[in-house]
Amino acid sequence: MERDTRADRIADAAIALLARGGARALTHRAVDAEAGLPPGSTSYYARSRAALVAATVDRLVRLDLAEAPPPAVDGSAEPSPGDLTAQLAGLLAHWTGPGRDRHLARYALSLEARRDPGVRRCLDAGGGRLRTHLAGLLERLGADDPERRARWLAAAVDGVLFDELCGWGSSRPLDADGLHAAAADLVAAVLGTTAPEPLSPGRAAGSAPGRRGTTASS
Repeated sequence: MERDTRADRIADAAIALLARGGARALTHRAVDAEAGLPPGSTSYYARSRAALVAATVDRLVRLDLAEAPPPAVDGSAEPSPGDLTAQLAGLLAHWTGPGRDRHLARYALSLEARRDPGVRRCLDAGGGRLRTHLAGLLERLGADDPERRARWLAAAVDGVLFDELCGWGSSRPLDADGLHAAAADLVAAVLGTTAPEPLSPGRAAGSAPGRRGTTASS
């Protein structure tokens, strides 16, 4: 248990460094300092930089899966498109708020993956796990060709997140109602249903750039 706790602490420190300083900031010594651990601690758990990247990606995926809507479970109540919309809206609010570092870290690793096949393999394996999970949920909701639709939905969610964190939307972020409307549109598109009318305009009226409306969930 202690080993697992310290390994996660190291991976969390790596995520924070990547989000703040990009791939160049990820070194064993920097992770030790960020995690508040004695020098050499990170090297004990991840002997090479490749091993450190793999551990970090695994931590990112495990955190995402822990928050994702559960796939099919025998005997459990069937989900509805409305359930998925509410869950996705909550995840978007979290991932563009308190959980933003995980996605900024993933972007940093994605840029490095363009030059490093080892990083690319780690990210591809992690992304495959998430898409398999999502396909199981979509199959349970009755989607045809759930694997194809899971790939599309994952890409669409990535697009919303990138726009909110790094793109045009980062200076005019969506409020809670806007995120819910975005989630409803995505779920309706992937399931071939009709999205409900948005509760209010998507951008927080009068909010300062870079800050969410007061109704945004955390």
